[in-house]
Amino acid sequence: MRQLTKFRCESLRACCRLIFVLGATGLASTAASMVWAGGGKPPTKLVNVVDVRPLEPGFVKFLGDVYNESLLLYALLVVAVMALMGVILGFALDYGLTVLGVSLGRLEHRE
Repeated sequence: MRQLTKFRCESLRACCRLIFVLGATGLASTAASMVWAGGGKPPTKLVNVVDVRPLEPGFVKFLGDVYNESLLLYALLVVAVMALMGVILGFALDYGLTVLGVSLGRLEHRE
């Protein structure tokens, strides 16, 4: 019985140490973030604009104009282009592997 009590007491101490270490770490990180966030100049509005003046008319200038005018339209355009690139790459790899003799179709399961 005495060994069981000793084990419980030691495990309780270990739990208390763990809670203390985690609490101290959280307190230190909170204090550090408060120090980094304090002071300095007041924030200004951040505006990202692409300079399209030196670009020749074409696809790159079109992308720059879309980015400057509507970030939502730019995001939708990027998603559409990425999806199209994925489809083209998928079909190209499927064709290439078929030429090499690797079939990526459905597998036949035999028992």
